[in-house]
Amino acid sequence: MGRDTRKDQITGLKIDVLHPNGEIHRFKDDVVYLVEDTPTHFDVLREMSYIPAKAPPPGKTYFQAQLSNKELIATRIFSDGNVHRTVHKGRAKFNEKGHLKTFKNRIMGYMDWWADRDAFFGSVEVYSPAHKFSPKKRKGGFADFPEGKEVAYLTMTGHDSLSTPDGEPAYWTTREHGKGLNYFQNLGDGKYFFEGWHLDPFDTYLIL
Repeated sequence: MGRDTRKDQITGLKIDVLHPNGEIHRFKDDVVYLVEDTPTHFDVLREMSYIPAKAPPPGKTYFQAQLSNKELIATRIFSDGNVHRTVHKGRAKFNEKGHLKTFKNRIMGYMDWWADRDAFFGSVEVYSPAHKFSPKKRKGGFADFPEGKEVAYLTMTGHDSLSTPDGEPAYWTTREHGKGLNYFQNLGDGKYFFEGWHLDPFDTYLIL
């Protein structure tokens, strides 16, 4: 008997996310959306017909979800040029129509790049046992998780704090802690947080 390939044939993957304001929004795999995203409000303005190369208009955010049987990725570009990516590694369960039902999260990592500082910060946590969640039922969607075991994190360090009129450091560097930057860069065989990932964050070939 041949191998059952029904799981491999699911196309048009989608995720329904329950946001803190109680609204549910649906995102299609690999599609970039223009959204309004604040701590108390989230609204999908439109689906983009192209991959944007610049930051969105003031007060807006570009958002992309990418899905597979083992990965869940959320990437954002903010109007100030800052870039954020969250990666969940584990096991996803989709229904026959390609809707994500549950995800067993074993590793969660995020990294932010701030344009005005040209530096990164982020964290990687592991879950044992795996943390099972449904984005449609849990407020906060991608972000609202219990604390796992932090194995690596990055912080920004400012230098020459008196060299600018407003007292801000003249330049910033990224400081490594725990297992450091190499741990981030080795996740997913280096495809999530490779050097320069923030320069082309909406790579539709990130998950194949």
